[in-house]
Amino acid sequence: MFARWTSSWSVSRKRLTAMLLGGLILIAVSAFFLFWWPSLIAPNSTSPTPEAAGNLNQNKNRDGLTEKSPAGNVGDTADTPAPTATSEESGAAESPAPGALPPTPATTQPTLTTVMNSKSLGAVVFDSVTATCPSGTVAVGGGFRGAESSRFFASYLTGNGWYVRAVNGTLSSSNIYAYVQCVANIRGLVNVTTATTSIATAGNGTVNKDCPSGSTVISGGFDNTQNELAITFSTRVNNGWRVNADSSVLSSQSLKVLTNCYSGGNVSVTQILETAEVPAGWTGTKEAACSSGLTIMGGFASSAQAFSSYFMTISSKWKTAVYNRGSSTTNMKAYTYCATFS
Repeated sequence: MFARWTSSWSVSRKRLTAMLLGGLILIAVSAFFLFWWPSLIAPNSTSPTPEAAGNLNQNKNRDGLTEKSPAGNVGDTADTPAPTATSEESGAAESPAPGALPPTPATTQPTLTTVMNSKSLGAVVFDSVTATCPSGTVAVGGGFRGAESSRFFASYLTGNGWYVRAVNGTLSSSNIYAYVQCVANIRGLVNVTTATTSIATAGNGTVNKDCPSGSTVISGGFDNTQNELAITFSTRVNNGWRVNADSSVLSSQSLKVLTNCYSGGNVSVTQILETAEVPAGWTGTKEAACSSGLTIMGGFASSAQAFSSYFMTISSKWKTAVYNRGSSTTNMKAYTYCATFS
């Protein structure tokens, strides 16, 4: 019909009509791509396929970057789990794996501290001094030190310290020293048990006191309240402490032994013995160090007068010193006691 209708047109008219129809078709196609085509393809352009999303994430990770969602965006919590605090962030202890044993707490070992206190004594003056352990430690032993002219009449544990009493036998001032051995981190307690004897005029005597059953002797001491006796022996014997003394005065003298007993924990005490001969008018000294355990106490046995029995912190040795006032050579025995607490 269109052909019959246009059969009478001239060639120029047909050519013009074709050009107009082509222009209209071109306009229609352009309008389609400009207005309708973007709305048709927009949903697909914002949601990449899983393969495309995976490639995108791989590219981001390859660059060392991690995309984060803005905080507070609605809809983020549906796909992203809420952050969970770790044990370090929350402060809670991490639960052990099934069947695993709980960690074993570290064991604190006993430690030794030596405390010294001193006092200056005038000529021919009797006096005393006490060294006290710091808080958190237990007094387990102690000793004394003075000049050769010093004579010690008492050396024993009192409270949480060590007490000594002496006389300065010279015409000038002289110092006396008290030492106490203090141990921390032990489970047991130290209890003192005593015994007293009387020594007749110009005689000698011995007094001994054992620890009660279930406890162990770790140290001991002596006391002569009249300040006249020469202490010749102070040391451990079996599970007790023994003291000997000589008297040269014309009155009866009391001699007390004080035995320090450890209970409520385990302790093993070993003894080191050293001997020497001391000529008349000479001083004899002996020193010993514990190869194991803590050095807690010393002892002595000699007719020569003991003027020092103490722990030297610089060398970690127990030192015993005696002065032979007699006219002939005499023997000395020096004891060192080493304790292992458990």
